Amino acid sequence: MERTQIKVDPRMAMKMSDAARTKGEEFIQALIDDNHGYESMKHCFLAVMAKKAMSLKKGVIVDAADLLRMHRNRLSQIVNAMDLKEKKTA
Repeated sequence: MERTQIKVDPRMAMKMSDAARTKGEEFIQALIDDNHGYESMKHCFLAVMAKKAMSLKKGVIVDAADLLRMHRNRLSQIVNAMDLKEKKTA
């Protein structure tokens, strides 16, 4: 199976580094509060990518599978938030 890799531009990472700190929490809250989860997920993912690029101080190709493993705890919070939202709407 081919692994997904994404090129991260270091200039974009610089612009996004401040936003990267809170995007995860914003995404989880958006899932609970509203139905615009997709947009929030996209921004959260981009923020995480930016954070990864900033930590390496250069443009890097980040392996998506490794990124998901690194952020497993965050992803479990997201899944729990989605489950909670489904229970509220049921």
